Amino acid sequence: RPPTAARDASRKRRMLPRTLALAGLLVLLLAAPSLGAGLDKDGDGEVTAEEFLSHDGKAAGDESCSAPPPAAGEGGEGAAQLAAAKKAVDEEFAGGRPIAFDQLKAGVVLDGSMHAFLKFSTSWCGHCVKMQPDWEALAKTVHKDHKGCRIVSVDCEKDAEICQAFGVQGYPTLMLLKATKTPEGELGYEPVPYQEARDFGAMLGFLNKNGAIKAKNWLLPIKAKIVNLLQTIFKIEVSMPK
Repeated sequence: RPPTAARDASRKRRMLPRTLALAGLLVLLLAAPSLGAGLDKDGDGEVTAEEFLSHDGKAAGDESCSAPPPAAGEGGEGAAQLAAAKKAVDEEFAGGRPIAFDQLKAGVVLDGSMHAFLKFSTSWCGHCVKMQPDWEALAKTVHKDHKGCRIVSVDCEKDAEICQAFGVQGYPTLMLLKATKTPEGELGYEPVPYQEARDFGAMLGFLNKNGAIKAKNWLLPIKAKIVNLLQTIFKIEVSMPK
């Protein structure tokens, strides 16, 4: 392999742990604006990759700054972990299933290529269990028939630190992370809390309203409107007095 290619590969391996650490820290910053205040150099309300990287290392001795999630190992180990995480995310997405979020998958889910609709839940929460069929149906529809967004599940029993970083106080908590870019093309996310009904139609409508998804087939929105209209007519008919 030419020397230039070897140098590029070596550089990518060195950058991998920092990339994963950045993705993990972005999770913390989205949920805790006060944490990112010292990193927001230009005061625009968003902490970009460049701002974090310029600050990285300076805060190593700052006890008031929460540490980012552990980065993957150096070299081949880190590359293997990232490849495994990407494969798992791709398989869940292609299968129309919610993506099970964890710290290793942060670098894939929060790569800036798509929006992310997150659900924070636990196994003992009755409301979480009740909405699970609608959540799975949403993941199947969004991942199969739309583009632009990942449906992501966060288990607050297994990954309590992530849920604490987002300030989750009740279950289920739903939040849309809208991928944004600065004029310079730097990565950022805009959190949009979800406060509507926890059913399939309401959640799909929320994603459409916020521009988080786009139908792969232009006929799908028309079909959905026709189905909703028929359902409305049927409900009116059966509820009319005889």
